[in-house]
Amino acid sequence: MARITTYFAASSDASLESVCNALQARLSLPDFYFDCHDSWRYASANSNAIAINVTRASDSHTIETWMPDCPKGVNFQIIAEFDSEPDGLDAHLRESLGTKAVRYASLRA
Repeated sequence: MARITTYFAASSDASLESVCNALQARLSLPDFYFDCHDSWRYASANSNAIAINVTRASDSHTIETWMPDCPKGVNFQIIAEFDSEPDGLDAHLRESLGTKAVRYASLRA
């Protein structure tokens, strides 16, 4: 079965750490690995069921330049890769970010 990579974007006041901690608890993920680049920080965690990458930019226009279908005015991007989408993924993202995450692209590997 081909892996599916799905992209989400959101505008949230939440910290990167709080979002990652919430996703770790909700999706039974191991600890996130954190790093930074220019004006954005990112973190990733992988389990057998799902790989998650969460990026938080310091502004609301950087992320929209990365992919053509990305919504404008966002400061978070979440990339989720899985064989089968975890139940309630949209709700887990909404609860972790404190706002709705817009699904804007899905690719099959």
